[in-house]
Amino acid sequence: MSIAKLTQEELKRLLDYNLETGVFTWKVKPSRRVKVGAVAGGFDKEGYILIQIARRNYRAHRLAFLWVLGALPLALVDHIDMVRSNNAWNNLRECSKAENMRNTGKRVDNTSGYKGVYAIKGTGKFKACACLHGKHYSLGRYATAEEASKVREAFVKQHHAEFYRDTTKEEKWITY
Repeated sequence: MSIAKLTQEELKRLLDYNLETGVFTWKVKPSRRVKVGAVAGGFDKEGYILIQIARRNYRAHRLAFLWVLGALPLALVDHIDMVRSNNAWNNLRECSKAENMRNTGKRVDNTSGYKGVYAIKGTGKFKACACLHGKHYSLGRYATAEEASKVREAFVKQHHAEFYRDTTKEEKWITY
């Protein structure tokens, strides 16, 4: 079987997919080491679940689209809750790269405590920033990080639609 020939029919012959949990299980014995009914796949270095079919690795969230809709997604797949291993059908949506970037948490090098808010060196003030359609927006300078965050949140809530993520709430990371 070549890359282009993995069909919904073949996928459903090999694997079962639980829409609620997002877990794939083997319906056939793919190798000597794997039993029928075993959970398919393992984690890659980025935290996504990879499943090997006919010596080709597929990310489970992309296989979910093939299993449910009959085609691999043309664009990216966003995990709504930001948990890369949560492949429940109601947690997945097809998106552009820009939309996928909107649904992210704070950067690891963030020092203000708020997404899109940066301390301005030497002034004690904070700058609010956001990105929309590939364009960077400076939303002003503010006395406190909280004030800058409120302005940024109002901007992204208005412009990011269904991909808006309220970053003022504490983020809870779940691993499966």
